[in-house]
Amino acid sequence: MFPALSHLLGRWILPDEIATAVNFTYTGCYAGVLIAYPLSNWLCVNPGWQWAHIVPALASLPWSIVWALVSSDRPQTSTRISADELRLLQRVAPAMAQPEIDSLALLRSLIVNQANELYYFNHLQTQVVPTFCRRCRFVWVIALNVFAGNWVSYVFSMEIPQYLKDKGFGVGAAAGAISDLPPVCNMLFGLLAAWYADRCIGRGVYPVLTVRRAGNLVAIVPGSLLFIVVCHLPDSGDVGLWSRVGCLVVAAGLQAALNVGANAAIYDVAPSTAGTVCAFANSIGNIPGIAMPMLTAWMLGVPSLGWSGLWYTSACVGLAAALAFHLCSTGEVLERRWLLLGAGLSPAVSTSTAACGSAASSGPG
Repeated sequence: MFPALSHLLGRWILPDEIATAVNFTYTGCYAGVLIAYPLSNWLCVNPGWQWAHIVPALASLPWSIVWALVSSDRPQTSTRISADELRLLQRVAPAMAQPEIDSLALLRSLIVNQANELYYFNHLQTQVVPTFCRRCRFVWVIALNVFAGNWVSYVFSMEIPQYLKDKGFGVGAAAGAISDLPPVCNMLFGLLAAWYADRCIGRGVYPVLTVRRAGNLVAIVPGSLLFIVVCHLPDSGDVGLWSRVGCLVVAAGLQAALNVGANAAIYDVAPSTAGTVCAFANSIGNIPGIAMPMLTAWMLGVPSLGWSGLWYTSACVGLAAALAFHLCSTGEVLERRWLLLGAGLSPAVSTSTAACGSAASSGPG
């Protein structure tokens, strides 16, 4: 789902609105989780567990039909976009602008490779871009940050209820309400951070790369430090318990700024192939969902680690990702190189940006 959404966002959203669009998408996911968990629990207890599957399916089917009927892959093919909106996207949206290469050289390359246009773009999406994703350092940095962000998300969705139970908050409605505080805080802060980031970019207050780096630092560094603080707060008493909850809620809220940082940077470096880059990053980022339950169970079984081991590990993962992004992030549209090299052409034929021509001579980076 997320690669498909990323593909559409890259084509339909203006550069100074991308963080808001990404955060709005993730806010919908969190809102769905907040509704689905208690609703599924009620359905399992009352009508029966089958209805926990039937009701979401019935709710999703009409929306899927509407989406299939009214959505368009590209603004150029949409019948619901105005001429002014289309001109605006064509003028400023990166995904609408093709690399400036010699069209005769491109055609000659396609003929030599016995490829038509459809084959070329299929080859680009299925082989060229994935290959350069694996070879591009910054794409790996984005994947590492998605890994770190998902790590924290899985901590909150999988482990927080058990943690609250172990620390004396019990079970039931009260514990459930407390468990809902991190995603609610994440939703609210994410929308606010995205609005401010896009406002800074749109008004030219800060360069895009500066905003992306700042967003990533805000998302990860304070939250990682708060995880360490949690390990040293009193383990008993109302003050200690609520201080822990407060630190975790704030860490969850700040983590939403990742959608201003690495998650939004995908559209900066690969606007028209964002879906493929997102798929690559999510493949790495989904590893915590598999490893988290086993890792937590192992840590809780080791007296010297316990919950502190999980918080320290989460802090280290986050800080490593933030440092890598700050050192390796770039504002270059890397996919221009992928498009040129995928056609078998030298990147030097591009006249779109000097940076593209100069940097491409050393291969994908």
